Amino acid sequence: MEPPDDSLNNLLKPDESSENIPTSHMRKVFGVVAHSPTFLPLLVVGILLLIGTVDYVRWRAVDRTMIQNHGQRVSSSPSPVPSARWKPVSTEDVEQQGDTANSLMFRDPSGGYIAYSLPSEPLTEPTWTSFTDNQGGYSIEYPKDWIKVAIEQPNQKGFRLCPPTTNLRDQIPGGPKCIEAVLTDSYTLPAEDDPTVANRKEVTVSGVTGHFFTAGALGKSVHAAFPRTGRFLVLTANLTGVSSTDLAEDGSMIDAFQHVLVSLKLF
Repeated sequence: MEPPDDSLNNLLKPDESSENIPTSHMRKVFGVVAHSPTFLPLLVVGILLLIGTVDYVRWRAVDRTMIQNHGQRVSSSPSPVPSARWKPVSTEDVEQQGDTANSLMFRDPSGGYIAYSLPSEPLTEPTWTSFTDNQGGYSIEYPKDWIKVAIEQPNQKGFRLCPPTTNLRDQIPGGPKCIEAVLTDSYTLPAEDDPTVANRKEVTVSGVTGHFFTAGALGKSVHAAFPRTGRFLVLTANLTGVSSTDLAEDGSMIDAFQHVLVSLKLF
């Protein structure tokens, strides 16, 4: 009988040359590595790669949830959307279905669309109050507890409405999230081929035909403009970026703007 093969045992046997490395030697090696001029940059790169991996995994989880909820991926490069009332929509779907009455479309930086579903019932909160400008010939309703700031410029007159928690002194790109109602001497609609514009349509209030549209890409805003005698009444809701984590807050602003627009009366 041949002697047993000890090759497997030899593989499992610990390496005697490395098992008794002195602790002081390990500390010395670590100290050399830590003081190396490339150690800190490599550490920073490693941390950034870890953060990027975690964000990608979270993004994929959101993407899978959208696929499960809607039966298919609706955009080739969806933005992270933490609110259920926002969802990415492909350019093909917009071209086939067009804008719908129960949602607003915004362009995103990738060239696609992101849609916000409007509430199916009129808002009961917050408490609304009315404002009438007899000289300007219009009236609207707006949230009673919102901050109202006058806008007085040579060719513009109106006011800005901001949620009660708004810090008007914050230096935010594009300004704080607010709704504006302004009478202006001149107004120019965006070009027909403007790639940042969506939801372009005509709206009629008190027999007056105006223009409605949303602007997107690096920021979001909603606009409605109506001709008055020698002037224009322009309503605007200024929101944040499409990929912002405050999309739920943006949705609340859109809901308020929609109520302002529905309550508008021209005379």
